[in-house]
Amino acid sequence: MIKMSDAGKKKDKCDMDSRKASNKCAPQGDKGGSKSASELTEETGEVAEEKPQREAEQTEQEDEDEEKKKKEKEEEERLMEEELQSLKAYIADTTERVKGKAEARSINLAAPDNRPDESFFTKLDSSLKKNTAFIKKLRNLTEAQRESLSKELCALNLTKYIGEVAGALMDAKLKMSDVPCAIHICGILHQRYAEFSQALLESFNKYLLSKKDDKMNNASKYRVDLRFLGELVAYGILTAKEGLPVLANQLSILVSSDREEHNYLPIITSFCKHCGDDYTGIVPRKFR
Repeated sequence: MIKMSDAGKKKDKCDMDSRKASNKCAPQGDKGGSKSASELTEETGEVAEEKPQREAEQTEQEDEDEEKKKKEKEEEERLMEEELQSLKAYIADTTERVKGKAEARSINLAAPDNRPDESFFTKLDSSLKKNTAFIKKLRNLTEAQRESLSKELCALNLTKYIGEVAGALMDAKLKMSDVPCAIHICGILHQRYAEFSQALLESFNKYLLSKKDDKMNNASKYRVDLRFLGELVAYGILTAKEGLPVLANQLSILVSSDREEHNYLPIITSFCKHCGDDYTGIVPRKFR
């Protein structure tokens, strides 16, 4: 056997290495190879189709967000307008009420100098039957009866029945809504009869607390009576000298005798709600 020379061996080795390198670099079908032109074109088309869709979705979302913001702004403006109208109504109502109360108070405080003389009462009905019937109606007084009771009162001479009238007013199971009518009736009586205010205050004492340990028999009636007392002072039917000490004493008893259980808290808060603006300048929280 003829031996190959070293040069021949080297040449064969180089040829084999070249073939191996060529095989490694050659494409192996689809595996690991480059994508064809048709595939690239297809993918590019898909991307091109998705872009407008994404843009449309983004535009739609932006429109929805804008519409939401618009509605929120409109709702905020609506609520602000409602609050403004509510405030204006409260101011108008308060102004009218304060004006009316100031006028009534002025008349009531001036009553001692302007009461009618005896000749005025001689023209009125003094019959026992009609006066008794009127007193009975006072025990069932309601706001709906304001006009009829006022008309009947103005036609009667109650000079001999003032004590009974005052007692009937205090016996009445008034609701909070009936207090304005009771104040109106008391105003007419006060302007005509000098002894009415004192008789009413004496009747009040039968239902009020006299000391810290007194038991409250009817909390619902007491709550209304306390407001009634406060309004009588505010309207000038009871003078500050007559009524304020009594009112202050009641509030003091309520607070000092109920420091732990707070059973009287509804009574105190009710008084603040109805009379707070007259005595402490309290106004509803939403209007502060």
